[in-house]
Amino acid sequence: MIFISENVSLGSTLLDISSGRPEVLWRNENLCADTSTAIMIDGYLYGCAGGPEAKHCSLRCVDVRTGEIAWEQDFGRMQLTVLGAGNKVIIMEDIGMLRIAEATPDAYVEISSCKLPAERGHKWWTPPVLYKSKLYCRNYYGDLLCIDVSN
Repeated sequence: MIFISENVSLGSTLLDISSGRPEVLWRNENLCADTSTAIMIDGYLYGCAGGPEAKHCSLRCVDVRTGEIAWEQDFGRMQLTVLGAGNKVIIMEDIGMLRIAEATPDAYVEISSCKLPAERGHKWWTPPVLYKSKLYCRNYYGDLLCIDVSN
């Protein structure tokens, strides 16, 4: 299968390519790829709904088989990026709010959060990178923060 996600007005599509000819399994506006694409963990997509044309941005959990929304968490922000790590979803809001949540289709379950420094009106649009229990976060101005998430 191939998951294609576009901006807020075009939504996303799931294609089955097993026969050699693409077949649309579903197409809807439940996820978009404004600043980052959705991630898949255990048959569920976690990604953004909203973007620059929307008044807010929320994180959604979508069943990959059906394209239906399992849950939605509204953050009231314009943009966010996501990263998957094991059974966790790492969420970076554009204002520098970093959140770690359980990857579960039952509900949004936040484990921890912290606010990163936001000098000069920094925007945190780059998805975080996880390497050896260190989370690297880069903002629009090129500042790079390293957070130890081993505990």
